[in-house]
Amino acid sequence: MGRPKETLSSLFASPEKLHGIGGVLCAFSSDADFLEQALLRFTRVPPGSRRSRGSVDFTLMLDPAHEILAQDVVPGLLQLRPKDREHRPWQFKCMHAKVALLTFGPARMGEPTQYRIIVSTGNWTKASAQQQIELAWYLDIHSTSPKEDRWELYKVASFLQNLLGCYQTSDVLKVHGWLNGALKFGIRPSARTQTRFMDSSGQSLLSQLCTSLKDQTNACNYLVCGSGFFEQKHDPQGQPKVLKKLVTQFQKNRILTRSIAHKLLVTNGNMEDQVVTAFKSNALAGWELRRPKDPVSDGTQPRMLLHAKFIFVAKNRFVAKNRAAFLSSCWLYLGSGNLSIPGMVKAPPSGNIEAGVIIPVPELDTRQKVMRQFPIGSKFEKSEMDDVAHGEVQPTEKAPDQPPSPIILFQVLQAGILSIVWDTTVKVKGALEVLLPDGSKHSLQPQQATLDIGQLQWPRSLEIQGAGFAIKVPCLDAAGDYKRQAINNPTFENWLDMLAGFPETFHDPDIDEDNNDDGDEDGSGIPDPVNKKTAPKPKRDLKCYKRDFPAHTAMMLVETMADRNGNIPEENAADWIHYLRHILLEIKPDSQIEGWRSLRINFLTALLSPEGFAPPWTDLTAYHILIREVAKDWDLDGFPALELSV
Repeated sequence: MGRPKETLSSLFASPEKLHGIGGVLCAFSSDADFLEQALLRFTRVPPGSRRSRGSVDFTLMLDPAHEILAQDVVPGLLQLRPKDREHRPWQFKCMHAKVALLTFGPARMGEPTQYRIIVSTGNWTKASAQQQIELAWYLDIHSTSPKEDRWELYKVASFLQNLLGCYQTSDVLKVHGWLNGALKFGIRPSARTQTRFMDSSGQSLLSQLCTSLKDQTNACNYLVCGSGFFEQKHDPQGQPKVLKKLVTQFQKNRILTRSIAHKLLVTNGNMEDQVVTAFKSNALAGWELRRPKDPVSDGTQPRMLLHAKFIFVAKNRFVAKNRAAFLSSCWLYLGSGNLSIPGMVKAPPSGNIEAGVIIPVPELDTRQKVMRQFPIGSKFEKSEMDDVAHGEVQPTEKAPDQPPSPIILFQVLQAGILSIVWDTTVKVKGALEVLLPDGSKHSLQPQQATLDIGQLQWPRSLEIQGAGFAIKVPCLDAAGDYKRQAINNPTFENWLDMLAGFPETFHDPDIDEDNNDDGDEDGSGIPDPVNKKTAPKPKRDLKCYKRDFPAHTAMMLVETMADRNGNIPEENAADWIHYLRHILLEIKPDSQIEGWRSLRINFLTALLSPEGFAPPWTDLTAYHILIREVAKDWDLDGFPALELSV
């Protein structure tokens, strides 16, 4: 596979030798194209395989007004619906933060050994990845990371956990385990500890920037501010309020000197907001207006639209012997908050939920390096602004919030029986019906505990319908995943091949016919990986598969499992046990089991002994529980153990 072009989705790639366990994402908006690319890098398997294995790999929280993606649009994704506004612990104008927390480990179903946090200026969209100038910061945290990095993990996990309270959830969802694990892996910073990560849930970003920078730098005389959006036009002759307040507060806290040698303002200049208005009326005295420039373009297809939000401060001094300016004490803020009133100056409830980081930047021996490293282009002249449309740009009306669902999810209890998880805060007017997989409708009573779907196949979601709404509700198992798809009534040979094919058949089942889609939606050059099981299948005597030879097939099963048991390291135990449950219980070979019962021997006991065919692990508790559960399910537990028979 060729090296991918670096894009925003590249930050989601799993480290070598580790599997992506799960990710928690939030943003103002997102789209299927970007999410698919991020999941492709995170899981290393294409959408068809993710759909087949039923995994929930990402949990997504968007602004409450954003549309809800259906469960089948991006396999591996679970998007949460917002609660009613009055039941949210946080009240806010808009959920605008763009943050991701990713978990990795040696086993996909095991405990994480590494975390990654991402803070971006861009949403999780194809436009942010390809068409807009964005900035992003990420940090990997593992067992040997310093306490400062573990502070950041705790802060991000705490922010996401609090944000989770604004959305409809249930204890079965995997997101709770991911965030609780991150909080335990991280270290809680003291109240006075300055961290790089900040969010606006309790205090505005500007206030936090002042607190953070005043303790880490002073007497800076070089300032660059960039933003995709600024405040709306409100005064033909006045300065933008946010810029004025920012400079005033920075000077008050001695972050900036009273006389600032250089003040650069990076703007798209494509709308008559307060910045353009002030520039045209000479109200931006002392500011140098700059157009954006793509800092990572190779010159062939530069991105022209700035969406990034950043603030850069430094001490600028002239070094005579080098005949050049030198920048020291450099600090950079990047984040979701635009240089607008709700984005930078106000905290909720009148402001937005925003997030960002404040990070040190190495010293620069020339100001030109600032231009090369950040999206700062050439100067704007006043004459260029004549083409900008006159008149005030009216703010777009924010779409209404998506309605909460009276049912959060359906949870599978046993074959054909689903538990109904209700949101008791949502009031339902009139009748409520559920559309079953066969197209029939079933009436639901208020707070009905279970739903019997009989012999119908367990779906990924069920649509509930009421007065004026139709909502697709996810169907999950006890582990918080969708149903793992399987070959219907596989032959015994295929069944053994699936067992012998672990771990490949676990991570990448290769059941769907659409697995060969190239999935190259963002032009990364990465085709969807295609399952190619190149290992030769073992030659077996076909007559042994018949029910007339139950002793032979029983030993073939024991030999296949023994071979896999001996080659699976303990760090992958969680994945193997999870997969065994699927193979031995969910798609068990009923006709063969009937023959095995006729032997009147519990041959599965041969798989329990460390001296026999059990895995060479130090802790076999979960494995033993599963094998005994299988023996009971197959009605073999009442027969003598294999080693006791003659």
